[in-house]
Amino acid sequence: MVKPKFLVILPTYNGEKFLEQQIESILNQQEVEVRIFIRDDCSTDGTKTILKKYESQISLEYGESNLGTYRSLHRMLTMVEPSEYLAFSDQDDIWERNHLIEAFRNLKNSPVSMPALYFPQYRYIDSDGKILGIRPARHHVGISNALVENPAIGCGVVLNISAVQLLRNLNPCTSLHMDQEAYFCVSLTGVIHQGNQVTVNYRIHASNQVGIPRNRLRQLVNYVMSRRLQTARLELERLYRQLKSQLEPKIQIDLDRHFELSRRNLLTRAIYVTHPVFRRERLMHQLVFMVLTFVNWA
Repeated sequence: MVKPKFLVILPTYNGEKFLEQQIESILNQQEVEVRIFIRDDCSTDGTKTILKKYESQISLEYGESNLGTYRSLHRMLTMVEPSEYLAFSDQDDIWERNHLIEAFRNLKNSPVSMPALYFPQYRYIDSDGKILGIRPARHHVGISNALVENPAIGCGVVLNISAVQLLRNLNPCTSLHMDQEAYFCVSLTGVIHQGNQVTVNYRIHASNQVGIPRNRLRQLVNYVMSRRLQTARLELERLYRQLKSQLEPKIQIDLDRHFELSRRNLLTRAIYVTHPVFRRERLMHQLVFMVLTFVNWA
């Protein structure tokens, strides 16, 4: 039996504490053929020493300047030789051995010509590996929430070749995370697969480069004060304009209505939030989104 082929792209920056454990978890994936491409973003700790240990098992680029997580990932995405599937990885998580084969089982039936994205169920762990909980399966997946939420945490995202090509052809964003950009674009043009098994241990700790705050109230306050939803909406609209000609008329109508009514005036925003087309997973988050839209902060 021919094993499915995966290319894993992994940006690193000062990740010496957890990096080796994650590389080992990727190399130990079962029933698949794995290549790893790592770009180090000018680490100043012991990360480069760890990477030297794996030079014979990985492809490696040492950045000449610090690009940040998004730009580093985008550079890697445009540099790689396409494999059958491409997986995003963070430097501080741990994959279960069946992560990539479960992605394959979900993605294999999608037509090669159709962009497809897979994400698993996630287990939250702390810096010592202690289990903090398991994130519940999402009820709203795909176009129903792609404009207002991203349930596909980047450390577990896997793309097929068509999805990779789709992202490579877009003008890059400046203020979105790569996983949100991928989830939004594939939701519009292809299919999203949510796995039913926990295959990624998502580590939450004080040094996360990108991640989820443990304190939900703090997360909510951050959203409101940073006006992150408003910034994301502008970037997503720009992506939508690039993809619009490829979309079905019904999707175009819904998205045009969203972008127009959610910002035109107080009355239209009131109508829009009463009957929103797109919904966030948690009721509290949906209510906050509606309020922020109404006051033109989303």
